Amino acid sequence: MSLKHLFSSILLIGLIGCDNLPVAQDPPILANIPTMAEVADSLNNISALASKWAVIEDSIVYSDPYSIDWVKEFQSFLKDNVNKQRFVDAYVVSDSTQSGIRTVDFKATSETQEIKSVKIVLDKGRVTHYSVRKERFNLLSSSRQFFSFDGSSYELSVKQSIKWFFNNDQFVHGNILPQGKLWRGVFKHEKAGIPIQFVINPNNELIVKNDEEFLNFSAIETKGDSTVYESAYFSSCFILSSVNDSTLEGQWINKKRDVPQSIYVKATSNSSYRFKPAENPFINISGSHKFMFLDEDGEAEETNVLKLEQNKFMLTGSLLTETGDYRFLEGIVRNDSMFLSTMDGTHLMYFEGLIENEKITGQFLAGSSYSQNWTAELNVPVELSSPESITKMVPGSQFDFSFPDENGNIVSMSDERFTDKVLLVSIMGTWCSNCLDESRFLKEINDEFPSDKISIVALDYELIGDSSKVIQNIKKYKRNMNIDFPILLAATLSSKDVASKTLPALNGIFSYPTLLVLNKKHEVIKIHTGFNGPATGKDNYDAFTRKYRNLISELIEN
Repeated sequence: MSLKHLFSSILLIGLIGCDNLPVAQDPPILANIPTMAEVADSLNNISALASKWAVIEDSIVYSDPYSIDWVKEFQSFLKDNVNKQRFVDAYVVSDSTQSGIRTVDFKATSETQEIKSVKIVLDKGRVTHYSVRKERFNLLSSSRQFFSFDGSSYELSVKQSIKWFFNNDQFVHGNILPQGKLWRGVFKHEKAGIPIQFVINPNNELIVKNDEEFLNFSAIETKGDSTVYESAYFSSCFILSSVNDSTLEGQWINKKRDVPQSIYVKATSNSSYRFKPAENPFINISGSHKFMFLDEDGEAEETNVLKLEQNKFMLTGSLLTETGDYRFLEGIVRNDSMFLSTMDGTHLMYFEGLIENEKITGQFLAGSSYSQNWTAELNVPVELSSPESITKMVPGSQFDFSFPDENGNIVSMSDERFTDKVLLVSIMGTWCSNCLDESRFLKEINDEFPSDKISIVALDYELIGDSSKVIQNIKKYKRNMNIDFPILLAATLSSKDVASKTLPALNGIFSYPTLLVLNKKHEVIKIHTGFNGPATGKDNYDAFTRKYRNLISELIEN
């Protein structure tokens, strides 16, 4: 049986011997909660693709990406809507909202209830998580099913048996992809090929996939068989030519510095995997691990946290440092080795390591030639310096700024527009991927809080010297991020030393981004160095965003 049909077959098996829920229509227990049927309709509306893999016994099977009817794909779970008045006594319901994220849980009150639990998470009314757990037992048979949907992927686990006659143990994972053609691109590094995945959609946009993140590159020029795809945020582009219907080749050009870096890339179509798997591995390296980059003598020169999540053979995570993370890493565990890669629009990175005796030893590659050895001690705790203790105010100083915006108008902290407002100042660069994560967070803050209570300003430190290109970068960044707060040009040909001289009230600039929070009197209340974004995990990132939302609310009220 092809994997294309396996998921539907598992769902049908899941219905054997199970009582269907009543179909009578009645009002919901809780309002404004989308159903799984509505989620399926929304995926059909955008013509999303599915790319699946399954674990059958210990073997791993991939399907080619293909268009599907999402209503049929989720058919067996569309009726598992317990948010109905007829189930009001059958479930304990909890409904909580924190930092705009609403979480609803339904827990069965009786062991005889087949649907044991349903969990729904909403972000501004949009479903970001939907899961259903079903169980049924008797003397001769048992059935356990767990279905989950997380916006960019979905999974089904089925374990069923009929005594002496039948056993079924299956696991299917599906990635939800933009409409288009899936490609596996491999960048040429001196020591290894660095793979990524991307989709080219019907609008001729190239969309890079790293775990749950999708980064857009728009086609800006086509000459013959060659197309230039420019990053929506960064000063980088792909130039790709068609070799045949299933092969592209060309360059990825990173122009964040005056001397651009060019890396050869070759892509093949409809390869569903980033790294080719083997059998389902017998080891699991999920967790937070003590990670050390090694110098030429093999001595540790920097200690960080490698945070990983392993799902069967699939591996995702990020490297957390004191001043920022390595964003969304995606890869696999193959036999006794692990592999991760990312291309986030401005960085190309690759991790490879051998797993042995609660330790990983490996090599880190970046760009076209950089390499460094590393080691990680599994599940050994590491306490990094607090990002709020690194950058400090010089005693007796007063923070201030005065720089031009993209139109040449000087914007100063003393301007009337900032009077009696809480002020957030981001020290950033349009070339910086961690700054992109912080800019997304600041945009949320800008949209959530009233404009007469809070203002946001970004101070842009560019690596290139051409001021006209810098202005173009700022305008593109603001346009594609849909940002309406000012981004000021603080310096060109910048380094951390140059940036420090422009802001003498600080003891230095140690990382991009660095966020300053000022109260209504424009006293600096908090300085956060670096940014560990959503790739570091929902718990970590949600804790940060919740803390700073609460701080801003307190400063507005006082």
